[in-house]
Amino acid sequence: MTSRGLVALLVRRWYLLLLGAVLTVAGTYAATHRAGVYWAGYSVVVLAPTQKYYDNSLVNAPYEMPQIAGVFVRQYNGAHPGLRTVSSDTRLYGEGERSAVRVRMVNDGSQWKPLYPVPVIDVQVVDPSPQVVAARSAETLARLEQLVQDYQDQADVKQSWRITTLPSSDAGITYHNGSTMRAAAATGALGISLSLTGIWWIDRLLLRRRRSASAAPRATTTGPTPDGEEK
Repeated sequence: MTSRGLVALLVRRWYLLLLGAVLTVAGTYAATHRAGVYWAGYSVVVLAPTQKYYDNSLVNAPYEMPQIAGVFVRQYNGAHPGLRTVSSDTRLYGEGERSAVRVRMVNDGSQWKPLYPVPVIDVQVVDPSPQVVAARSAETLARLEQLVQDYQDQADVKQSWRITTLPSSDAGITYHNGSTMRAAAATGALGISLSLTGIWWIDRLLLRRRRSASAAPRATTTGPTPDGEEK
């Protein structure tokens, strides 16, 4: 379609253009005036026992800890292991989550080939309420520590041989609202493209129906009579 044809189409279907403009403005306003979320994140390091129960020079104990930390993460998540991302630096609010808790291993590889060289658990909490974020952060840490404790209690592990956890220092709760300019640009571009596509599609549909309606009377007047003669 040429630019002249597009202008003619928009003039012919001006009411659809007006409707698309109103919806685009409304969507852009909603996207740019949406409240942000509060986020908190910290890491939990799974530490090896302070007392070695054997001395084997062929075994490097630190490389055994990531697997054990992964057991605790799997127990916490249960049947919902979560989404693997390209980097461990991704944040819940950046993925569009507004109320969620994520517990995962720190991945130095990729989403296709993960690599867990250190026994570090990444914890993130996001919610529109800072009070909820603080409460869920504390609950998540307490549950992880309880999982570690219960796991060793069931195996009757001696206290000096027990695995311990070390949470990182509290980084606080931060507020994130995204980029207003990018939200406006993306919503506006989407609204314009959908409006033009919808106008073109509806225009073709209306023209096709009009041709079908105008062709029906001609077919009736030129059809054969009951006697087999043409009118």
